[in-house]
Parts: sequence; structure tokens; C-alpha cells
Amino acid sequence: MTKLFFCRLLLFPIFIIPIIFSCSGGNSTIHLDPDPGKVDTITTPIVHTYIPLTTLRGYESGTNITKDVWVKASVISNGDVNNMSYQNIVISDGEAGITLRLATAPTAAPFALGDELEVPLKNTTLSTYNGLLQLEDVALDSIVKDTTKIIAAKSITMTELLTGNYESMYVAVSDVQVADNDLGKTFSDNSGKIYFENNLGNTFVVYTKSGSSFDKISVPQKSGVLKGIVSNYNGVELLLTSNDDYAELTTNRFEVTITTGGYYAGALELPVLPDDNDSTLFIHHSFTMNNKEVRSYELLYNKKQMYPIWVAYPLHNFYMGSISRTDAWKYDPSIPQSYQTDMFSGMGNGYDRGHMIPSADRTVSTEANKQTFYFSNMTCQLNKFNADRWGNTENLVRTWCKTSSDTIYVVTGAVLQTVGGNEKVTYVTNSNDGKKLPVPNYYYKVLLKRDIVNGKSTYYAIGFWFKHEAMSGEPEVTDLRSVDWIEEKTGLDFFKNLDDATEKTVEASYDLSNWGDL
Repeated sequence: MTKLFFCRLLLFPIFIIPIIFSCSGGNSTIHLDPDPGKVDTITTPIVHTYIPLTTLRGYESGTNITKDVWVKASVISNGDVNNMSYQNIVISDGEAGITLRLATAPTAAPFALGDELEVPLKNTTLSTYNGLLQLEDVALDSIVKDTTKIIAAKSITMTELLTGNYESMYVAVSDVQVADNDLGKTFSDNSGKIYFENNLGNTFVVYTKSGSSFDKISVPQKSGVLKGIVSNYNGVELLLTSNDDYAELTTNRFEVTITTGGYYAGALELPVLPDDNDSTLFIHHSFTMNNKEVRSYELLYNKKQMYPIWVAYPLHNFYMGSISRTDAWKYDPSIPQSYQTDMFSGMGNGYDRGHMIPSADRTVSTEANKQTFYFSNMTCQLNKFNADRWGNTENLVRTWCKTSSDTIYVVTGAVLQTVGGNEKVTYVTNSNDGKKLPVPNYYYKVLLKRDIVNGKSTYYAIGFWFKHEAMSGEPEVTDLRSVDWIEEKTGLDFFKNLDDATEKTVEASYDLSNWGDL
């Protein structure tokens, strides 16, 4: 029987069905295999390599990043207030910040304040735009938005702000107030540049974009804490992110004490200083040579009308070296920026930035030459005056200096109105920042030459007087004046440190033969 049954089984096709038996309490359960057409997969998370923003900022400007590295930081710029271009996004990780420049400009703010972003750096470029470090060519669709993380303002002092070490960070600057010249203005006045100061007269700009949420709001007049994003566009600026940024300006205003540097009381080039300290500042500039301080020039600056009344300086062969013109245009660091006007892009309105102490008079060192490009040394000059008769007179004075046995002491001045005169003063609006500047009606130079003859000092004086108009050619005899004559026109007292007898003699008249040919 057994044998026959086995043979019948062999007569039928055999279908083998794989089964799995499991035992549980004596019962058997059958489980079929999964569908062989489906494949289980395991997703491996992508791991990015992140670098801190301090590392990114340490790369040189111009660096094209080729490594597959990322940064992770929060958005601190607020697109809702429209205070910067939507193409720029400022991010910070609390220790540093950077401005992202998107490859294309979106039509609306792509991210909200506090959005934490992961940004790929590969194929982006670090660049500097007018002083501001930014990451260019950032593709918007490559940025990954993560959670929300609000970055608190970092509390700093005005001194720390001006170091430039907090660029693209959200900060709270203590003990500041709007400068006197900008009291009563809105944030949009002065082409959106409002100056704030500390008690030492140091200043920075609060910049407001036209059309932003703040542009028609009156600037708070009291002192306290001011918050904002630090920018560095031709100097330190602060950009507001919300109304809360100026909500802590609630303390009474403080008095400002301006430090103007040293004063060479015995310098022969100095005129008598005025008693009017409310509208003028006396400023001294020096540079370092061989570890010693060398005086360069002094100026009397009208802080209300923002022009140099006069600049006084010694001229000697020592000061004329081989350094090339630096064109290092800059605010005078000794004068609050609120008392100066932006001349980085020129004077505007067809006027030149006319030097009072010429660049060519300070070519002994780079430092000395750069100081001649301070905005405090400039006045509005017609090009056909500045580049012709005025410039040729400057060349002539340098020629006379090279033939002198010692030093020529120079005072160069700009005159709006003569003593007792009623000349009309023209004012122009600086196209860079909207500030109004006077156009001088006259310019002068008074010169005191010291020659050493037989070991003794001999002095001679002469003056030049020009009406500010288009004038070509070389200076002429008709441009010459005595120092006394120019004192009568200006109300100034020149060369106050000469002894009285010598001053009376040399200022009364001039003898061109003591100087040279025109």
C-alpha cells in the first residue's frame, strides 16, 4: 500500500509553495513571502559640512569658494519694513554676520525675520562693495529654510561700533543721540543719512531707504540705546529693522565734548583763533616719521556751513617727496561726520573738490598725503578755477619753496563775504547726501618765508587774492596783495607768533624780488 501510493504521487505535477511555520500555543500560522517585485530601501540622510561665519569672513575678498561647505545662520534683516533691497539678506549666527547677495532679485522678501537658513557656499564669491563684505551669486532655490531662531541684539559701545568688527550683526549701541544738525528731521532727510553721536562727538550714520516703513518718521531727539544692523558703506552705518530699534531713546540729551588733538602754540603759520567756539572747530593733523610726530597742518572749520575757513601749514622740501597722489577720500576723523558732507563721489553740481592744502604739498609719506583728502580740507571750486589759475598758483608756491633756504609758512583761505561786504553767497545742494554747501566768493593765500642768512632768520611776506571765477593761465602781478590788505578783507590776524616789529614790517608791503618770478 505504501509503495503504490508513492507511485501515484509521481504521476502528478509537483507545485512547491514555500511556507513558513510558526508555533504559538501549539497552533501553526502560515506567512507568505513579500511581493518579489517590491524592493525595500533605506534613505541615508545627507550630512553637510558647516563652517562658522567667522571662518567665512576670514577668507579674502575675491575668493571663489569651490569646496562643498555650508553656513547655518538666522535672518536678521526684516523684509517687511522694506529698508533694504530684497536681493540682499543679512544673516547672523550670533558671533558674526554676512550679507547674502542673491543671484537674481526676488519681487518680495523671500524669508522672514528669524528664519534659520542653511546656505551652500560652493560656487559663490566673497566681494567687497564700497567697504561692505558680501557673499555674491547665492542661488535662492539652493537655500534651505529650517526652524525659526531670533538673534538678540549684541550690546556694544560706540567705540566698539566704530572698529568695524561688528559688520552685518544686529547690535544695540549704548549712550547715543541724534546729532545737533539733524534734530527735528525725519529718517528720510539728508538722502536718508541721519547722524548719531556719543558724548565725545564720534558719529555714525543711520541709513534709511526711501520708501521704507521709517522714512517719514521723526527722529527721536533723546539719548539712550539704538539698535540696528551694522553696515559699512563708505563708513559705519546702522540699518533699522523695526520701530523697536529706537524705542529706548528716552533719556535726556547729553553735552558733547569734541577732542581736536594737539596744538602747536608757537607755529609761525597760525593766525589768531576766533572766540566763536559755537560754530567753529580748530583741528590739528600730524603724521609719524621715524617714530616721531610731525605736524602737517591746522585748520579752522565752520561746522555749521561745513567748509574750512582757513588751512595753515609749513612747506619745506622735507614735505615734498616721491609718494604718488593717494586719492584717499575720507571723512576727517577729528570732526563728527554730522558736521561734514559726503564727497566720496565728488562734490556734485559741477563743482570740484578743491583742496586747501594741496596733495602735492604732502608727498613725503602715504599717511601725510592721505590726510590732504579729508573732506574737511575741501571747498566747492569751479573746475576752470581749480585746474587753472588756482592750481598754477599752488605750483608756483612749491617752486618758490624749493629755492628758499628754509621754510614757507602758508595760510590758504576761503571767503564767503568780505568784512563789511554784502556779497551774495551761493549755496548748492550736495548731490551725494542732500546737504547745502556754500560756494566761496574769494580765495587767498598768504605766505611767510623764512630764509637763513649768515645763520640768522630773515622773513618776507606776500599774498595772493582771487575772485572765485573761471580763470586760466598763470598767476599775475595783479593777483598779488600785502598781508595787511588781506587781513582787512578777511578780519583775520595772520602770523600771530612773529615778534611784533617783524610782523608789522613784513605784512605792510611785499617785494616780488624776494620771492622769484611769476
